[in-house]
Amino acid sequence: IINGAEPESLDPAIITGQPDIRAVGALFSGLTAPDPKTGLPVPCLAESWEISPDGKTYTFHLRPGIRWSTGQPITAHDFAASWIRLLKPETAANYANLLFAVVGAEDFNAGRLSDPSQLGIKALDDNTFQVTLRQVTAYFLDLCSTVTLSVVPIFAVESSPDQWVRMEPLPVSGPYCLEQWRLNDKIRLRKNPLYWDAENTRNELVDLLPIGSSVTALNLYHQGEVDL
Repeated sequence: IINGAEPESLDPAIITGQPDIRAVGALFSGLTAPDPKTGLPVPCLAESWEISPDGKTYTFHLRPGIRWSTGQPITAHDFAASWIRLLKPETAANYANLLFAVVGAEDFNAGRLSDPSQLGIKALDDNTFQVTLRQVTAYFLDLCSTVTLSVVPIFAVESSPDQWVRMEPLPVSGPYCLEQWRLNDKIRLRKNPLYWDAENTRNELVDLLPIGSSVTALNLYHQGEVDL
């Protein structure tokens, strides 16, 4: 795949560009995902959810047995910590506003609220994640499918806050693992055998090429060297 410019990062919380999003979307997953035919949100790492009668509280039930590519369980606590990290002012996430519909989120991101326990983001147990909104947000499930709201391995982030995406192996929650990232060469992705839907991951190997020249891209396509 011709991926355009070299990604600036593979951290879901801070990426903004399409080359970054394309790579990160293969590596990390969220509660929901866009249906490839309709674009509507469908279950991903959450297998089901309930919405309260007033439309403000979403209770997500994670799929049983979901794991990071390195074997550790993915839990509701991981989701809570990932979303709180996204909102922390020091993370400097450009898309933190995707969560501003959540109770306390905007104030927390602005530094007016310091206690994360006051946020409408709760892990009720290992498999149950609850989100409370300030107001009815009809597109909230769509937001949950954005790469920004993907779950990240907090245990890896805490061990190396600035360089965790360079860990080998990198713990990921998506359909592909990061096999290699060679600057100005390629990002090589390999099928993640521990992904919950691995049986439907069609390609064993995907290379993302950082090629900015449209002429070079077109020539490689015509020569059969690239697929997209």
